[in-house]
Amino acid sequence: MQTLYESEVEEYGFGLSFNNTCIELHPTGLPNEVWLEIQHSEYSNFQFEPFPLKNFKLIKHRNVEYTKKYAGRYVSKDWVIGYCKHNQKAAIKKSTEHKEHMKLVYEKKQQEKLLAEKALHQSRENAQQINKTMKKRTGYYKGAEICPKCRGDALRTCNYCDSTGWVGFEQN
Repeated sequence: MQTLYESEVEEYGFGLSFNNTCIELHPTGLPNEVWLEIQHSEYSNFQFEPFPLKNFKLIKHRNVEYTKKYAGRYVSKDWVIGYCKHNQKAAIKKSTEHKEHMKLVYEKKQQEKLLAEKALHQSRENAQQINKTMKKRTGYYKGAEICPKCRGDALRTCNYCDSTGWVGFEQN
């Protein structure tokens, strides 16, 4: 059976996707941006075994006008390869732009991750500094807060609040 293979179109900057009945041509790396959708021509209804196919049926073109005008027509494998050759520059440009965009997105995420790690490190240093200048006081008094470790449950043994359920900090 004559069909298209990825190796035949990838040199022109295209990739292939297959759904239930169709072959979709798209710029490499952009499977959701289908430029040409074709289907193998029908099998003979009179024979039990399929015979070799020579044509593809055009289902959808990236240009709406061409889709309206040529949908349902049969095209050869050579025509499909010619389509890839004709649109090679545009497909490679689109793929390159997509790769560059994804690289920028990745770098931005890495930068945000680095900034988040720095902020976490700084907050830990600030907390350690507060612990050095502040004195922990347990038991209820004005300004005390519920213990974050035992959530104020004084019935359990909690070393953080000395089982009082309350904790606060005062200046040394």
